[in-house]
Amino acid sequence: VWCFPVGLMTAELATAFPKDGGYVWWVDAAFGSFWGFMMGWISWAGGVVDNAIYPGMFLSFMTKSFDLKLSAFAQQAVLVAFNVVLAATNLVGIGVAGSASVVFCGVVLMPVAILVLVALPSMSPTAWLAVTPEVNWVRWLNIAIWNTNGFDSISTIGAEVANPIKTFPAAILLAGFAVIVPYILCIMAATGVDQDYDSYENGTYNVIALKEGGWFLGALFTIGTSAAAAGMYVSDMTTYSYQLSGMAEEGMVPRIFAAKLPRLGTPFVAIGLQFVVVMLLSHMDFHDILVCDNVLYCGALLMELCAMVKLRISQPNLPRPFKIPTGTLGVFVMMCGPAAFCWFVLLSSSVKVLALSSLIVGVGV
Repeated sequence: VWCFPVGLMTAELATAFPKDGGYVWWVDAAFGSFWGFMMGWISWAGGVVDNAIYPGMFLSFMTKSFDLKLSAFAQQAVLVAFNVVLAATNLVGIGVAGSASVVFCGVVLMPVAILVLVALPSMSPTAWLAVTPEVNWVRWLNIAIWNTNGFDSISTIGAEVANPIKTFPAAILLAGFAVIVPYILCIMAATGVDQDYDSYENGTYNVIALKEGGWFLGALFTIGTSAAAAGMYVSDMTTYSYQLSGMAEEGMVPRIFAAKLPRLGTPFVAIGLQFVVVMLLSHMDFHDILVCDNVLYCGALLMELCAMVKLRISQPNLPRPFKIPTGTLGVFVMMCGPAAFCWFVLLSSSVKVLALSSLIVGVGV
């Protein structure tokens, strides 16, 4: 209902517009250059906000797992080092960044599989069906939506993908399984052995892994969750720096952001700008960053969903190497699911988050 329709939309439109910038050109083709620019601006801003989540997440994983009490200076040093090392990975080239993401993915999935196997004998399946008396549904849904969004972001590097007609649909399908299945298995394993939900926070799974599998699994899980934070950071940096570069190449933003390193071909100005903004945002509260990210992402996604339906109506003969096997009405109904979640996020957000998000959108206008 949420991410599956977005994945199908991305497969159809990314193969129809296989160039850097991705969804910017979908909205541009459907509604004109102004809305194309706003799509680019809002999604870029949301992506940079999302990028800023992972340094703090990495720090919380490490401190929770090892019960570290770091000084404020030490925490800042960890955040800076995390940002510098991974931003440098993006500067080396998209091939290196892509390979690093694949390695991080493998490091993430292995400890999840081991935790499920180790916890299996002591799991209590009845815990999966138990109803928690007090649930903050707004926060819960925001976290669930954040954990499963971003399937459209692969479109922003369309010009860098070999054989996009075959690669995009296969990559989106594989990513869907690689994201959803580990989440479900990890949640089942953790809640099956530990029902103290009030204590759950960033790093709790690491502690559960330590308790169930000893120091080795605890260390392995800590490495895995830290790699997840690193992998998402690299992915965001790649996605949104290339999006900004693609917009610059088409004249939507100053062309300086299209500047690339001569030998490596990486958009170093766009990466540098994103690095600076992420460094500034890394010190915000985790939940405030997450909800602001969701608001901006959902605002941009609503434009994509509308563009999907509009292009089916206004450009029925647009070459679509991959096409969702249903008519315009079927596409409209399919897009209503993600749209409903988007409106929930927008209408349930705090005044503080909406004000900050509106300010960001207003800068683009």
